[in-house]
Amino acid sequence: WTAGHCLHFNGGWGTNWMFVPGYDSGDEPYGRWTAKELWALRGWTKGGSTFSFPGQSLSGGDFRYDIGVAVLHPLDGRDIVSVTGGNGLTLNPPVTGKVTAYSYEGGGRRPGVPPLTRCVSSFQDFGLSGTLGVTCPSFGPGSSGGGIYSGSGHQLMGVVSVSSQTAFPDVYFTPYFGQGATNLWNATKDR
Repeated sequence: WTAGHCLHFNGGWGTNWMFVPGYDSGDEPYGRWTAKELWALRGWTKGGSTFSFPGQSLSGGDFRYDIGVAVLHPLDGRDIVSVTGGNGLTLNPPVTGKVTAYSYEGGGRRPGVPPLTRCVSSFQDFGLSGTLGVTCPSFGPGSSGGGIYSGSGHQLMGVVSVSSQTAFPDVYFTPYFGQGATNLWNATKDR
């Protein structure tokens, strides 16, 4: 699971898409996993946003639907969960309580910041329909697609989608994992 715009951006699907878990300065401890299929919600891929996010215009997609799934090819006969482990998924999650968000910075790392950054926060409603925010001052450019997990860290409840540092400094937004995420899960769970 990731942000839809990590898979479908400016009107087109990614090509030669690959996931390298644990990557750090050339070290690839779990190998390179190539995508067999890329999925994103239609509200994201169709563009023509009916929901304007302050200061952002990545592709015209509707950020309330910026959720995607990369179905990965096996590597050396094993699926990714058997190699790296995996977490559960919470659909229609509660919007109260602590969450833990992760960011794997792209776009150039900042000095002294590890490649994988963790932030404990709470979901906040900023009045932007269909989205929830988490305040994470340690996150930086390229944080999109990182997971947002329940306080226990075992249930995926959202993905880092977008931020607007001018309107909401240090706040990163996720689409709510409601009916759209449920539909995406049902379409991809057995692939």
